Amino acid sequence: GTLPSTAKAVAITVTNVNDDASVSIAAISASKAEGQNGITKYTFAVTRTGDNSTAQTVKWAVTGSGANSASAADFIGAVLPTGTISFAVGESHKTISINVAGDTSVENDEGFKVTLSHASKGLELGTASAMGTILNDDIAVAAGTKGNDKLTGTSADDTLNGLAGNDLLDGGSGNDLLDGGAGADTMIGGTGDDLYIVDNVRDRVIESANAGNDTIRTTLLAYTLSQHVENLTFTGTKGFSGTGNNLNNAITGGSGNDVLRGAGGDDVLTGGSGADRLFGDDGNDRLIGGDGNDILNGGAGADLLIGDGGSDIYQFNAAISEIGINAGARDIISDFTRGQDRIDLTLIDANTVLRGNQAFSFIGSANFTAPGQLRYANGLLQGNVNKDLAADFVIELQNGPASLQAVDILL
Repeated sequence: GTLPSTAKAVAITVTNVNDDASVSIAAISASKAEGQNGITKYTFAVTRTGDNSTAQTVKWAVTGSGANSASAADFIGAVLPTGTISFAVGESHKTISINVAGDTSVENDEGFKVTLSHASKGLELGTASAMGTILNDDIAVAAGTKGNDKLTGTSADDTLNGLAGNDLLDGGSGNDLLDGGAGADTMIGGTGDDLYIVDNVRDRVIESANAGNDTIRTTLLAYTLSQHVENLTFTGTKGFSGTGNNLNNAITGGSGNDVLRGAGGDDVLTGGSGADRLFGDDGNDRLIGGDGNDILNGGAGADLLIGDGGSDIYQFNAAISEIGINAGARDIISDFTRGQDRIDLTLIDANTVLRGNQAFSFIGSANFTAPGQLRYANGLLQGNVNKDLAADFVIELQNGPASLQAVDILL
């Protein structure tokens, strides 16, 4: 009964392999607006992994979750949904649809959780819960009286109408619409992308830095954007005058003959119909004349000038450093049309060697031979103002004509 002296011990490793099935849940489309009425479906994927050779089941249930939790009233039938998932032999994927009831009540975004439980024999729970969010899409509307009212919004998207009187409107958070109505009103948007209706020269708009992308819409003849407000839109047929601030502004004129100035920042100025004058001032601006015979002046920075319809004039200031030379730094005219548009260089002194403001001479595509010359080749209008006979400024004509004539330029 004894082993021979030459016998060796053999080590045996036993590994337990778990071949049971596991079931998990994950959100597919579960964070969306609830809608104003009817049903909005929030969907979740339930997946069985491992052994799927038998039929198995798992129950699920919805509960409210988070600081603003959903309640039974948020779901179809006014009950918290529950159900059972049944996997047939060989089946691994199922989808749960949670039916949320649309409404018109202003409320906070609400959270809910779908939890798996009571898995059948041989089926283990993996990731057992997933979250959904019911996003509020309703707007609170508050209206004042003939007196001096104070209207305060909610965290939702509010509409505040002051009506008559000198009103105080405070939108709070959310994307709010604030309309003071008649009177000298004070409007505070708070956070969110707010829209202000300004119809009185004594209306005040108060915004904080980095509190959203905000817009003032006005019928006033002249308006300068308030601090921390990004966009200005004029409505009406009169000739408006609008000025931006140091932010990246979008300023849009009405249908009359408007004068729009970007001031600081990288601005987008749109003239609309009418004979408009657009001045980008500082920054890398985009000027769009629209219909009508417009004047576009980019000012400093690398500007893009788009005349759009009409016979337009592209005007350049005396400081040639504003125009630039190299690609990425120079001004661009995107839609120059010969016989219709013109380039205005009359403010520039063509020859700094001489006293006074000299006019340019156009030499076609020839090389420079003297100060005060302009040449055009390969879509680039180049100017030389001194003795070095090199280009001191370059204007790019994007998709421009093959050649220019002196008549195309105000020299």
